[in-house]
Amino acid sequence: MFTSKLTICFYCLLLITLLLLVRPVWADSSSGDYIIALNEPLSIEGLSQKYHINQDQIDEIPNISAFRVDNPSWGQKLNLYWAKSIKKEIKYIEQEQIYKPSIIPNDPYYANEWALDKIDAPEAWETTTGSSTITVAMIDTGINGLHEDLMGKLVNGYAFLDAGETRYEITASSDSDDLNHGTATAGVVAALTNNSLGIAGLNWQAKLMPIKIFNSSGDAYSSDVAEAIIYAADSGTKVLNLSFGGASQSSVMKDAIDYAYSKGCVIVASAGNENTGLNYPARYNNTIAVGSSNSVDSRSSFSNYGAELDVLAPGENILVLKDSTLNNEYAYADGTSLSVPYVSALASLILAKNPSLTSAEVRSYIEGNADKVSAMNGQNFTNYYGYGRINANKVFNNIVATQSDSYHYQWIGQNVYPAINIGEGYNFSVTVKNTGTATWYRNLVNLGTDRSQDRIATFLRADINNLYGHPSHWLSDNRVFMNEEVVAPGQTATFSFWMSAVDGMTSGTYKEYFRLVADGITWMEDYGIYWDVLVSRPYLQYAGQSNYPTLSVGESTSLWVDFNNTGQTTWNKSGYSGVKLGTSRVKDRDSIFYNNWASNNRIIADQESVGSGQTGRFTFNITVPPGTSTGVYREYFQPVVDGLMWLEDYGVYWDVRVE
Repeated sequence: MFTSKLTICFYCLLLITLLLLVRPVWADSSSGDYIIALNEPLSIEGLSQKYHINQDQIDEIPNISAFRVDNPSWGQKLNLYWAKSIKKEIKYIEQEQIYKPSIIPNDPYYANEWALDKIDAPEAWETTTGSSTITVAMIDTGINGLHEDLMGKLVNGYAFLDAGETRYEITASSDSDDLNHGTATAGVVAALTNNSLGIAGLNWQAKLMPIKIFNSSGDAYSSDVAEAIIYAADSGTKVLNLSFGGASQSSVMKDAIDYAYSKGCVIVASAGNENTGLNYPARYNNTIAVGSSNSVDSRSSFSNYGAELDVLAPGENILVLKDSTLNNEYAYADGTSLSVPYVSALASLILAKNPSLTSAEVRSYIEGNADKVSAMNGQNFTNYYGYGRINANKVFNNIVATQSDSYHYQWIGQNVYPAINIGEGYNFSVTVKNTGTATWYRNLVNLGTDRSQDRIATFLRADINNLYGHPSHWLSDNRVFMNEEVVAPGQTATFSFWMSAVDGMTSGTYKEYFRLVADGITWMEDYGIYWDVLVSRPYLQYAGQSNYPTLSVGESTSLWVDFNNTGQTTWNKSGYSGVKLGTSRVKDRDSIFYNNWASNNRIIADQESVGSGQTGRFTFNITVPPGTSTGVYREYFQPVVDGLMWLEDYGVYWDVRVE
């Protein structure tokens, strides 16, 4: 079989202009403040008294009866007041939000990357910075996985060289680039970003698969290219970056491209650098052919053109990663090889936002939202500019607009309203049906808190400390993720999540509202999904105790104390809602008289359970240890629900006289 050899011009002339690292200091943008708005005017002093907040922690927002509370620990307690506010004094409570003009990474060379601003990348990053579940196959000269700005970004790949003569696996932590090309293109796609180092990639999160097709002489063979494309498609990658080409067509390469396209891959190829007609494989119908533009939106003088051209992307004076033994160098470069990874990265961002899109839909978003630059003279398409220069922000504006009507659901059912005690929890669960046209993906379609939207859940969420072994299904303080990975139209989804009643809650019924949301796209129908949660508190009353003992060193005796259960909650002997007797004044101190208790500061109840209206007894032994001086020792105790709260302090103590 005849195998053609592609003589490759790498479309990327690396200018050896090395840069020194400059690392700026960036401000911390976190905030733990809360905003509380009232339905009726109230002064700072009045707010402080009513809700027990230090006045120094309150700032008034004038004219709208709103206040800023500078105390993160009050956020949940304020929500308790809101949930139990019979007179509806509180209009809303929300966390202080921080807004920025657009996401700007802290990579020190970002200011040198004109191309990212040109294609409106910072605005697009407001919608998504990508996903590590998306892998871009870089079919090229290999990648230096040891470069400081690519560490941890690679997955294992493969080498297809010398017309089938050389084959080997490429490990993610190796340098497989011997021609200083694949490393440059890889950095444009997904250099480590916002890491105070080097440059920023367009896709912050994507993984990169190195697939090496060029030998040390800079030659790639059509059969190797075909095998590489098939390997990438069969490996599950959804975006293939082809920053190479040649003047001769190849049927085997075209068949491989058609195969990858049939597997749902987006295939992006460079137009070429000869200022002539497009090269192959960019000419093939199932590739996105990319030419080069400069900082003033003119076609680069070297960029190839023709009816098969799809779009332009920046390709001049591009700051890239330089493959070197130092693993920390950068350089400027030109060529359509560098235009391609901008489009590949944009495709991977689109798929991160909506993995259900077909390759044709991804292509349509890229072409349909390209900027019609002035040289196009108002035309939709020209042979020199294709459909225009790519614009990432326009793509995501239109994805959100067109997708919002694709997300609908129907409520199927949910579990019963629970009755729980302080310290206890409940596994909430609701099932819904996907009645829209969009496929749902975990972490994209979530169950959001509602009434009002994005409020903080009143109850303690399992994600805070993985309560008592219950797994977290909370993405954040107002989002629950879906049990299923993928839910197609017509299928059902379940959202299960754990919440617990916490100290500070009063007995009564709390209403918790939820609603489905396709994050970044739209809130779905409001079916008024809620649970009425009945919360009870284990109140008690002191009922008597044994006499004060008189002992000698080494002697033991038994003591007891009784408490009446005056609450609605049954006390348990053990478990996370168990009521114990703890040492107090100071709480949890170690008692010197400890004798075979549950621990040296905990005593368990005599009964397995104590119902409402019943009396519970705590019986325990004490021993005077050797070396104890004569005198009177006062031993304080107080009931406690471990991990939740101390109960009423009746000042229970024994004066232990040692003679």
